[in-house]
Amino acid sequence: MHRMLRKWATLAGVIFGAVWLVKYFSETDLRRLDKEVDRLCAIDGRSVVYETVNLPADKFDANGRVLLPQGALYERNFGYYASFEQKTLAGPGQAPGARLLRSVYRIVRSADKKVMAEHLFYTRGGGNWLEGAPGGDDGKSCPGVVPVGFEERVFIKE
Repeated sequence: MHRMLRKWATLAGVIFGAVWLVKYFSETDLRRLDKEVDRLCAIDGRSVVYETVNLPADKFDANGRVLLPQGALYERNFGYYASFEQKTLAGPGQAPGARLLRSVYRIVRSADKKVMAEHLFYTRGGGNWLEGAPGGDDGKSCPGVVPVGFEERVFIKE
């Protein structure tokens, strides 16, 4: 009886130790990626409006938001469009599913392809044990995703 109990206790200890080691090294990888997000953000993370534009009231919805087409293909005589680019800088490491992304949201003038404004940010997503659970760490973003009302900083209602 004691021998069987000792075997189960040893097995439980080995399993617990293995889970702890995997979790420890996964969190270390997440911390490394989070530090990289901070470092890259300090270099070129930004939210910048290069030029503002006055637009007629019919280019805005009832809530005052700009009816901005998403992508050059949907521009349809508006004169401006939004573009979004995302590049994976680091894929899964020791933390399964963890990734580091560089994202750029731009507002572009159709006629000459001039960038009117851009929001560049870095994100670490995934790779944690409690992903999606309340209180679980779902990632890190710097300086943050595209702010609400970003387009309204570029386009001014006449």
